[in-house]
Amino acid sequence: VLRHTKSGKTTFTNFEIFRMRDSNIPNEMLEVRDRIEHFSWEPKGHRFGIIHGPQDNRLDISFYTLGAIEGGDKIEKLYTVTGKSANILHWSPAGNNVILSSSVISGALEFWDVDENMSTCSTEHFMCNEIHWDPSGRMVATVVTQPMFEPSSMKYQLENGFNLWTFQGVSLRKVKMEHFYQFSWRPRPKSTLTKKEVQKVMKRLRGFMSKYSKIDQLRKKRMDTAANAEKISLLGEFRKRAEERAKRSAELLRVRLEMGLWEEEKEEEYETLTETEEYVLNEKTEPF
Repeated sequence: VLRHTKSGKTTFTNFEIFRMRDSNIPNEMLEVRDRIEHFSWEPKGHRFGIIHGPQDNRLDISFYTLGAIEGGDKIEKLYTVTGKSANILHWSPAGNNVILSSSVISGALEFWDVDENMSTCSTEHFMCNEIHWDPSGRMVATVVTQPMFEPSSMKYQLENGFNLWTFQGVSLRKVKMEHFYQFSWRPRPKSTLTKKEVQKVMKRLRGFMSKYSKIDQLRKKRMDTAANAEKISLLGEFRKRAEERAKRSAELLRVRLEMGLWEEEKEEEYETLTETEEYVLNEKTEPF
């Protein structure tokens, strides 16, 4: 709810948060004495972020928590990140990770870890006009699409395409495409596991990680062994051919010597000269 003082010179915003999963659906009020630019919930979790500030070019980003999805105590402010040019939040479907982006043409991007209160990467994708997280939350695509049947579509043609990133902001791939109009991830089906089964998996997660890490290491060792065997085979073939070439060269040299087309070089026909040059690298005078 946007409110203003009686004079109308100062505006502030009230948020009414309703806890739909609690009995009697209690509601809480959160007052922010600033202009609100953007509001966004964390998809999986109990946090939300707001972008606010008096100026469009430098805004503050505040993160809040409800304590819990069900039965939380009260709304609590976690922290505020000041002086950012971003005006849109793009949460990962898995929660925690969020991209701070700007709607301006520069395409500035900042990957933010909400748990650690830290930026994992600052980068840009020029003229980026769409951001799409994959359903798992592991990767994200920043996209430049060309609007159809609009006069402004011409200015996007040179930058059409998409970039793929990890959730930490590591660049994976950059693709340029002409006449690019839409990007969409393949939908991820819902898990067939029950809530109890998911909790059981999470409890045994470290064991699974150890198990599959050993499998990955064994597979890598086999791949390295196969690669080394191929290198050894190629090296053996190279040495065999080098030996054949050396024999052929010696035979040709013998023939040339017999025909008088080549004279064998003798060391006594050469004079070896040795020159010594001295350079002063450092000079230091010390008193007696």
